[in-house]
Amino acid sequence: MERLRGEREEWEAEAGRERERREEAEEELRTIEWREREGRKEWEEGREQLERERERADNLQEVLGEFQAGQLENSR
Repeated sequence: MERLRGEREEWEAEAGRERERREEAEEELRTIEWREREGRKEWEEGREQLERERERADNLQEVLGEFQAGQLENSR
């Protein structure tokens, strides 16, 4: 009987350690998933900013071209 009690206590202790490892793994997974979401969000924000900068540069280039064309017309 004593042997069974000892085995049960060991099994319960092992089950507790296993539960702790599982909880740690789940927490680590949540952290990784959060970091992934944040990384994707930052990437998307960077991509959107890049698109805005490209559009701004295109607009400035167009205005400069129109200005230069106007200068050529005025110099003739």
